[in-house]
Amino acid sequence: MEHISSSNIIRRLSLQNGKEDDAATVATRSLQQVSLKYVEKLFHLRYLGLGDTRIAQLPEEIGNIRFLQTLDLMGTSICSLPSTVVQLRHLMCLYIESYTKLPNGIGSLTSLEELLFLRIDDSITDITDELGQLTGLRVLSIVLFSDWNDKLLECLCKLQKIQNIYIEVHNGRRNIGGLDAWVAPRHLRMLNTRWSCWFSTVQMWMNPLLLPDLSFLSIAMRELQQASSPVS
Repeated sequence: MEHISSSNIIRRLSLQNGKEDDAATVATRSLQQVSLKYVEKLFHLRYLGLGDTRIAQLPEEIGNIRFLQTLDLMGTSICSLPSTVVQLRHLMCLYIESYTKLPNGIGSLTSLEELLFLRIDDSITDITDELGQLTGLRVLSIVLFSDWNDKLLECLCKLQKIQNIYIEVHNGRRNIGGLDAWVAPRHLRMLNTRWSCWFSTVQMWMNPLLLPDLSFLSIAMRELQQASSPVS
């Protein structure tokens, strides 16, 4: 994998366990010191991995890395992302912890294909509506810190490219909302809503002929009775 070209263009930077890996070591030769203080200078950076570090805050200048495609913040102590994150229009993969809050405006990240984990609570008023704008999502994990909102169901119905979806309720409450109005996209591979959302009965789309790629299904159901066909 090419980390740095002859012109000192760094395309991938990964810090792990608080120490620089080989890629970051190469970077130090050009930047003198690997630090988030200098990240905004890496205009051509495509991948930024800060997993399992002690970093607690991203600089506002993160928004200047306009070509960034993957931002991995799993295992960090970051509680909220700066508002400038919404400027990363080329971002395809965003990995954050369930306690990390996203700013308003994530609906502009229309290139996103993978989002782990999306925290939904009452403090971010527009987050649910903006989720419906991320129609390119293939992988989505949601952690609910608030009551079930019918808007969330409406947004899920708009995500027709979704392949893997996981919904969790933070406070441990079960069966907080119904999903009967949701119809799984044909390319769905994994659905895990157990202990969070329920279906009244077996839905018509829960059929291997309709979902040929489905390999994992973990849901809550009130009745083990197949939904009746519409009366013609």
